[in-house]
Amino acid sequence: MISTNGVNVPQNELIEVKSLAHLNELKKGVSNKCIALLFWADWHPPCHQLLDQMKEMVKVYKEIIFAWVSCFFSTYVYINQIE
Repeated sequence: MISTNGVNVPQNELIEVKSLAHLNELKKGVSNKCIALLFWADWHPPCHQLLDQMKEMVKVYKEIIFAWVSCFFSTYVYINQIE
């Protein structure tokens, strides 16, 4: 884990974003790094391939934070922000 701006961020692992608060905490904690965010859908086979590739990229590109979010979650957040 790296601690930036008082926030602990996992290093060298793929991060599953489970809430909007978690995403905001992640962004706040890595102001000096790029975040590669995969919007993932279980029903879409290429997403499974991309997720596997991102697990490998984490090992190579240590200057980038890799994270993924379920499309179900992202739709839920979007709908709640509208209401």
